[in-house]
Amino acid sequence: MGASRSIRRKQELKKRKKRKKESKNKLNVISKALNSMPERCNKCDILFDKSNLEFYLEWQIIVGDHGQINLTCPNCGG
Repeated sequence: MGASRSIRRKQELKKRKKRKKESKNKLNVISKALNSMPERCNKCDILFDKSNLEFYLEWQIIVGDHGQINLTCPNCGG
């Protein structure tokens, strides 16, 4: 019984490490995308405040197939 429990613990630890690594990788991808995001509306050139959460909720953020990000403010149809 003890050996079986030890094996299960090792398997669970391995799964947790894998999930943690995957989560970290996803966070890095999202972080890079946010850092490469434009700073202004693509149509009217109004400044996008990356530190304001409401901007993320109100503005239209479109990510293209090749990772290109387009921002549109609420005034321009976002």
